[in-house]
Amino acid sequence: MSAKIQTLEVQIPISSIAIHPYHSDKICLGFLDGGITYNNLTILSDPDKNESLPVRVEQKWRRKLKMAIRAITFSTDGFFIFVTASNRALCMFDTDTGKRIRCIRQSHKSRPNEISLLNPSIGGKLHFATGAENGEVKMWDFRLTKPQIAAFTDQDDIINSFSTWKNCLLSASGDGTLAAYDIYKRKLRICSETMHSELLSLAVTKRFTYVGAADGYIEVFNNGEFGNIVERIETPLIMGLNN
Repeated sequence: MSAKIQTLEVQIPISSIAIHPYHSDKICLGFLDGGITYNNLTILSDPDKNESLPVRVEQKWRRKLKMAIRAITFSTDGFFIFVTASNRALCMFDTDTGKRIRCIRQSHKSRPNEISLLNPSIGGKLHFATGAENGEVKMWDFRLTKPQIAAFTDQDDIINSFSTWKNCLLSASGDGTLAAYDIYKRKLRICSETMHSELLSLAVTKRFTYVGAADGYIEVFNNGEFGNIVERIETPLIMGLNN
C-alpha cells in the first residue's frame, strides 16, 4: 500500500494558500488572524507507523496584517507575493525577505475576495486584478506611482473566481453572471445572461470555459462567446462547485 502525505495541523485556521510558480515546495499561507507565513516543505522519505509520510515545515518568515487574509498569489516570476485582507488592504511583499514593498490601505469600497495575475506581456509581472464582495473589479500595475489602472462595477455581487482567456479577464460573480474584460483595452467586453444561481468557480480549456455554480450545475461557454451558455451539465454536487 502506498504511503500518504501526513496532514499538517495548525493552531489558527488557514484562509488562503499560494504555491510558488517555480518551486512547489515553497508555499505562502494566510490566516484568519491576519498572519502571513512563507514556508519550505520537505516530505521525509520514511513513512511513520501509520504509513504516512511526515512533512517538515520550515517557516522562512512571518508577517501580520490587522485583519483576516482573504487572498494570496505570487507574481509571475515568484519574486513577490500579493495579499488582500478583510480591512481592504492590498499589499505586496518580497518573497525572499518578507519585506513589505507596497500597501494600498483601502483597495476597494468593500472587502476584496479574489486576486488574479494578468498577462505579463501586456502589463508586466506586477500586473494583476482584484475582485471585491460588492462585485467591483480592479486592475493594478504595481510598477506605477498610481497603481490602479482600471475599475469596473458591472457585476452586483461578490467576485468568487477569476481566470483568463487570451487577453480577457473572466470574472464569476455571486449575481449569476460571467463578465469578460479586455485586459489590453481595459473595458468590459461582454457580460453574460444571468444564470440560475451564484457562480463560484472557473476552469478554462482550449475550446470551452466551465463555470461551477451554487446549484451544482456546470455552465459551459464557448471561448470568446461569453454572452450565453452552450450547455448545462448536471452534477451530484448539490451544495455547489467551489473549485
